[in-house]
Amino acid sequence: MSISVAAKGAGVAQATSPGRRLGPISLRPADLAVAAVACILDVVLLSDLVPDLADRHPAHVAVTLGYVVVAFVLLTCRKTRPLSVLCAITIASAACSQVVNYRSVLPLAVTVATVVSAEGDLRAVAGLAMATAAIPAWVRSESTPAHTSSLGAVSVGVGYGVILLVAAGVGLAQRLNRQRVMESERRREVEAAEAVLAEQLRVARELHDIVASAVT
Repeated sequence: MSISVAAKGAGVAQATSPGRRLGPISLRPADLAVAAVACILDVVLLSDLVPDLADRHPAHVAVTLGYVVVAFVLLTCRKTRPLSVLCAITIASAACSQVVNYRSVLPLAVTVATVVSAEGDLRAVAGLAMATAAIPAWVRSESTPAHTSSLGAVSVGVGYGVILLVAAGVGLAQRLNRQRVMESERRREVEAAEAVLAEQLRVARELHDIVASAVT
């Protein structure tokens, strides 16, 4: 009975806490803010939509904004389905770069950091390798003369790779910090249990001495 009551209480607390979800979509303000900031900075800094919006064809605008909306929704799901979201954003970003002049890096970098932070080593490496599959498409979509040569293309690709590696490093730092916190909590729990046991032994010894002195 107490277990069922506790489970119901936990369910109510989960439904009313700031960490509530709508299916796989996280409604936590922090997750929504990260998704919004990543998408806004991405379209402002890495697309040609903002400087020349008035001169853009409506189809160009629709594709760019449509991708931004898709990326935002996917980013809100990144903590519940990190690898699936990473795969979807990789494909969408690579495809978008071939349709319009927009190489969407930040949503993919945020998802890489989440995958490395949340998954095990093997899945984290697989996720990073998956993300790098978008780099050739990004490089191919570069249209400036400096990037048409082989050396220029390689340098651009390396630059994108560095961004993804930095994101992976951020995710790894988050994972190591979380592991340190968990280890510290476990150590405190063990020390608390040992302290309780030591106190119980002390009380038992005192009672034994009192009984022994009373008998004698």
